[in-house]
Amino acid sequence: RHVHQRLLDSVNWFGDAATDPEPTASIVKYVSAIERAVFGSWQQGRTKDFASRLEALWEAYDCDGQETVGAEAREIYEARSRLLHGAVSPRDAGVDRLAVLSEKISRLTILCVLQLYPMMIRVFGDPDPEQLEEVMTRMRREGLDWLAKKANYSIGKRA
Repeated sequence: RHVHQRLLDSVNWFGDAATDPEPTASIVKYVSAIERAVFGSWQQGRTKDFASRLEALWEAYDCDGQETVGAEAREIYEARSRLLHGAVSPRDAGVDRLAVLSEKISRLTILCVLQLYPMMIRVFGDPDPEQLEEVMTRMRREGLDWLAKKANYSIGKRA
């Protein structure tokens, strides 16, 4: 299934990042792991979408008790872009902290999609990139209850 391949690709990016001795390369790979999991297709202006999709996903699964993922996601996405485009040196003092933050966000995002994808499979059969885009867009607007109901799942926040 398409989402199975996405999950495997995302975990592969994560594994490559975790074993790379270069923190700057790890940041790029962790962000790539997240992108592969939550984007069905490439479009301009992904920085804002990147953060808002993670906010919606983490809220749906109650991953972000402090509600900091949006700001942290923007920070790592911008750091990745600055690193790739040469605006920041790979020897910058904050790179190690950003690598640790990128690992945390990537790991928790993968854990969230491990819960999301089975619902999508139940509703769509073999969800394609457009259906992933639809789910992520609707989750930002409406939360996850609509998909859970369609999949006959019961969803609730932990106490």
